[in-house]
Amino acid sequence: MTRRTKQYFLICFLCFMLSLVIGLVVKFSFHGYRDFQSMETKENLSKYQLQIMETNNESVFLKTKNLKKIKKQSDEFLRVKVLKERKLYRDVTRTKVKIEKVYKSFDHRKEKETIWIDEPAAFMKSYGEIYDSVEGYQLMNDGEEYDVFLNSEKVIRGYKKSENEKRSYLPSTTKYSIYPVKNRKQKEILSQKKLDNGEYSYGKIKNYYILTTRLEELKQYMENKKELKQVYR
Repeated sequence: MTRRTKQYFLICFLCFMLSLVIGLVVKFSFHGYRDFQSMETKENLSKYQLQIMETNNESVFLKTKNLKKIKKQSDEFLRVKVLKERKLYRDVTRTKVKIEKVYKSFDHRKEKETIWIDEPAAFMKSYGEIYDSVEGYQLMNDGEEYDVFLNSEKVIRGYKKSENEKRSYLPSTTKYSIYPVKNRKQKEILSQKKLDNGEYSYGKIKNYYILTTRLEELKQYMENKKELKQVYR
């Protein structure tokens, strides 16, 4: 091997290592932590300021509010228990859950299986201490049970999913797919003015079913929850 060839391979190797380092820096720069448990241990998440990000991407989430339509258009309708294992990505918290009941399953899921739910909400540190929620989605609480409507994550034609990707799902909608089995009271909606002024911390709204400034959306959620309880519990 000539000296010039050695230099070429050395340059290629250094470029590869540099791109790898840059990729890792970008991946973890949004929150500074690799997993939710590390962040939860070192950060006071209750002080993180709520921020709601709107999106009109109908190719990812269903826009219907009707429970029957959500069920029909979802791949999975399950009761799950949230496990204390979460991974952090930008704008997404990947949460591991154990299946307790199967109401409907396109992928033939079974009780006691574990799957991942990519929740469209996350704690961010890239520009302040922010609890970032997509369209008012509320993170599930550790150890609690939920009835959930899920869809498989879409990929481009010809892409072959890994086994881990096959077990990963998205909520079918951002507001009407996750229903805690445990009853909690929520009579309030968010004030748009307080939301704009950053007056809502995660600690204040942690147990809200739905993060919305619209009373009709809260009423719709509560109607859906009541219907679920009557039919499936």
